[in-house]
Amino acid sequence: MARIALQDYEFSNGVKIPKGEMALAIGNPVHHDSDVYEDPLEFKPFRFSERAQAEALGKGSKKYDMITPSPQFLAWGLGRHACPGRWYASMVVKHLMVYIITKYDVKLPDSAKGKRPADWNFMGSCVPNMTTQLLFKRRDDVDWE
Repeated sequence: MARIALQDYEFSNGVKIPKGEMALAIGNPVHHDSDVYEDPLEFKPFRFSERAQAEALGKGSKKYDMITPSPQFLAWGLGRHACPGRWYASMVVKHLMVYIITKYDVKLPDSAKGKRPADWNFMGSCVPNMTTQLLFKRRDDVDWE
């Protein structure tokens, strides 16, 4: 979440942001905080659904939905500046993932030696390595009509 200061600003702790400078709210420290997430560096695909079940939130709860901004999940921004397209983006990502998973086998090339390439850290965000090559093989057992 990047913003440019429209005027000089001083925080209560004395930190100053001059007019015209960019200020960033970086999500990675929160997303990798063990006080917020158990085993934050471990891939846990059901992390949020398990949290909802553990808290007995029920099906109607939106607390851990992919599109719900919170101080613990900053991918969409926060407050009145939260991404207005997050519902659409979330739907597109989910549809794309379902399509790929059901229609293709996906793997890293042999040259990767079974190791996932390191992520890139860019302007406070952690993104997959964009030079990574993936191999896609269309599944023969899929009905294409």
